[in-house]
Amino acid sequence: MSKPMSEIADEVLLQRARTGDRAAFVTFAARFWPRIGRFVWSMIGNASQASAITEEVVGEVLKSAEPPGVPAARLLYWRALRRALVHRRSNAAFAESAVFKALDRLSPVDRAAFLLRDVEQLSLGEAAAILESTAAEVQGRVHRSRIVLTHLLGELAQSLDREARNRRTG
Repeated sequence: MSKPMSEIADEVLLQRARTGDRAAFVTFAARFWPRIGRFVWSMIGNASQASAITEEVVGEVLKSAEPPGVPAARLLYWRALRRALVHRRSNAAFAESAVFKALDRLSPVDRAAFLLRDVEQLSLGEAAAILESTAAEVQGRVHRSRIVLTHLLGELAQSLDREARNRRTG
């Protein structure tokens, strides 16, 4: 009796998918598409462009004949990060929401470190490997990002609270 696809390790699924196993292909893509898509969207702030980048990244990893040499998740996040950084450099328009404006105040690497740790909930070691950095440097970047975002979003919350009070009294 074989294991259900949901219990098979990422690397095994990837190898099976690359050899033509359709069920492994679908399971691998379904396992990573939402995670990578959310990460890319958080990096660039555009859902349709994030979807296109996610499709490219997942497709490349699945179609590659080269053994990854690193865990599949790390490879996907690493490629997604590189694509998102290139996209951000070549595209001046970002999302207009307050959260994205706050995230845009972070450097691209600080933003990536924050998203990998606090949104994607990757371990410090995995985030460091994806960012090709030390764990201490990533920890510092995440800490700085949390402080900046807390300050910026705190100001926004106070502003929204003042507006709400003014509407009620005015």
